[in-house]
Amino acid sequence: MRDPHERSLPVRALCAVVGGLWPPLLAAMLVSCAVVPSNLDPAAPALSLAPALAFYRWGKSAPAALVCPFAALAGAALDILAHGPLGYWALVYAAAAALGGHGRDAAGGGVIVFVLHMAALAGLQAVVGAAATLAPPDWHAILRQTLAACAIFPVIMVMIPASPHRTAQARVWR
Repeated sequence: MRDPHERSLPVRALCAVVGGLWPPLLAAMLVSCAVVPSNLDPAAPALSLAPALAFYRWGKSAPAALVCPFAALAGAALDILAHGPLGYWALVYAAAAALGGHGRDAAGGGVIVFVLHMAALAGLQAVVGAAATLAPPDWHAILRQTLAACAIFPVIMVMIPASPHRTAQARVWR
């Protein structure tokens, strides 16, 4: 007897393809939003870490070989569109994707691991930003971006579901 909640093969295939395309589309939308300057500080876009969160979350369920290059390309696109130092956001986004993959393997993987990963990203932003501009890092802007990222992360978690095992989006890309 067939389960009434079981989906047919074409519906499962469509869900797998849409599930596989949703994280990169969401990240691309967030990159385009990150270009818009903030009213608080025109030099530091308010949503600049939002794509990093999308890559962090996507890295928990998809292979790093897929997520990290896409994150680097999206970061390079943001660098070009925002007229920033080329490679700054590319490195931050790729590091976020790699940390997301690492968080998948970490025991617990809860709030403490997320906070440690956000602190590592803030440190990376400071080091790379100081090296790119040859000036001391703007800690207020970095702290404001990190706190904003932590505030919107629950929304990203809902938009990009992750599971302990490979999800449909990871199976599409194998």
